[in-house]
Amino acid sequence: MALSENALTGAPVTSFSSDGVLTFGGSGDERVVTMAALGTSLYATRFSYSSGAGIDGGSGFAPQGSKDAFILALNALDGTPITTFSSDGIQSFGGSSDEDGNGIAVFGQYAWVSGYSGSADAKVGGAGPSYDASSFGGFLLSLKRATGESTQPPQIQSQPTANPNPSFLAP
Repeated sequence: MALSENALTGAPVTSFSSDGVLTFGGSGDERVVTMAALGTSLYATRFSYSSGAGIDGGSGFAPQGSKDAFILALNALDGTPITTFSSDGIQSFGGSSDEDGNGIAVFGQYAWVSGYSGSADAKVGGAGPSYDASSFGGFLLSLKRATGESTQPPQIQSQPTANPNPSFLAP
């Protein structure tokens, strides 16, 4: 759920949605844990158990396994889905087991999503090459903000390791 209020008065911003509240959900459990904004775009991530989850009553999302990570892309001014990101403004990362998006950042042309994956067959948007993270590895997924497409294979980490010289991953 996203709530849009006037910062001075606390009144709902009805240009964001008719009551200032935008929902994402279906018949099961959905959670949004983190959001990031850049310009007029708002992105959110976490997980969904529902088949048939959607934005404000829509029904486009269905996990491949028991739960998948989702990435919502919305117009921050009026709450409408960014349909160039995906046809319904929702991109997914999942496979036959569990995936969970725990963090999101936007920079330039990319949205970066971090989380964990337990699938041996996780895919972006349910299509294309699959990635093995069957030992509940972490992932870092880079998506093009304009299209929702993956820019590189997700970075999969099965065992935490210390990196004395961390560096930014370029797409």
